[in-house]
Amino acid sequence: MSYAKNYYLKKIYNMKLNLDRINYFAESHFKLILFLIFIINIAVRILFIPDILLKQDAFVYLIKIKEILAGNFEPNRAGAMGWPLLASLFMLKFSNTSIYIQGYILQLSSAVVGSLIFIPVFLISKKILPKNYVIISMLFLTFDYFMIITSVSGLSEPLFTFVFMFMIYFIIKSYENYKYIFVASILAALCSIIRVNGLFTLLIVLFSYILMKKQVRNWNYIHLLIMIIIFSASISPYMLLKNYYHGSFFDFGGESGFLLSSGQEAWAPNTKIPTITEFLSSNSLATIVNKLFFSGFIKLVYSYIFVIISPLLILFFVLGIFSLFIKQKQNFKIPIITSIFVWFIFHIPIYGSFTYPRYLYPTVPIILIISTLGIKYTADNIRKIKNIFVAIILIIFIAISMKASINAVNSIEEDPMNHELDWALWTAKNLQ
Repeated sequence: MSYAKNYYLKKIYNMKLNLDRINYFAESHFKLILFLIFIINIAVRILFIPDILLKQDAFVYLIKIKEILAGNFEPNRAGAMGWPLLASLFMLKFSNTSIYIQGYILQLSSAVVGSLIFIPVFLISKKILPKNYVIISMLFLTFDYFMIITSVSGLSEPLFTFVFMFMIYFIIKSYENYKYIFVASILAALCSIIRVNGLFTLLIVLFSYILMKKQVRNWNYIHLLIMIIIFSASISPYMLLKNYYHGSFFDFGGESGFLLSSGQEAWAPNTKIPTITEFLSSNSLATIVNKLFFSGFIKLVYSYIFVIISPLLILFFVLGIFSLFIKQKQNFKIPIITSIFVWFIFHIPIYGSFTYPRYLYPTVPIILIISTLGIKYTADNIRKIKNIFVAIILIIFIAISMKASINAVNSIEEDPMNHELDWALWTAKNLQ
């Protein structure tokens, strides 16, 4: 028994030594390791592009791209058009190819943009975490299930998340110079052009800057007015175009139907979307409270706990929040916490009708950063085996995420609807 015990203790000791060496090598060759992770990040996303004909929102984006290439810049009534505008640049040399090839190029474009989320997440992580934990954070981002599947979807989420994370980074940078907050305001406007719920990002910028008042040199109330003016000026070309074609600045079609009972009702033909005044006057107080607060709140909490945050990271996410509030003295806590809080609060009334987890995807990188902070907090309290502990968490996370991603891609490719469209797939591949 004593021999077996000594044998396993020696194995653990040798593992600890090897992991210490790996940790030292990673810190000593930080830039090289990050570059390799970035290459893996791109490769993973391209590898997981499913072989399918695009459907639903991705197909709508593809049609809009084809319209843009033909000179039609009329914005869709529902949704925004930031992603089709950018994706049309990727599609320039493929405008005369089959719709199957164009669909693949759209997915490839979103995979490339999704991989570039690596850059702002790294810049934020570098301000919060030591080098070895920055590497852990970037590995989480590289292999996270939602970051992979979203990146290859052909949807607008990768571009939105990329701009959203850069916006948070420049809010943090405004501690060094208040002028960076104006850059964040421009990025908030770009978020609004990419997705309708991007309008909430202006509130993140404004509330963060208000809360940062005591820490930002030369802070002034006039900056808030300048931020609103910059945001309005940046978004005005798109809003004027929308008003020109659809007669309203804020008519987003089915996207405006969050006051209805469900997303299906909002998207149904001939559905009359009530104004806020009509909704308040035609419903009881209990219905209003349930609709705007209780229902959406419960669904959001459920989605974050059971869908968005990996079960492996939930505890570390909580510890990371605790570390931000209790242990961290740095100023970056305000933009990080404000971004999640505002995003959560202002999605409560929307989530009561549109229970779509994709609305929450942009906050996943922030969750991963905070979870990494929680892992660091835990590892610092078990220093003798901290590298073993971190390695085990990382290996399990990657294994779970890879299995989920593989299963998701297989499920997408084996969807019965895809088999029913085999004739369309053959036509799309073989006919111009």
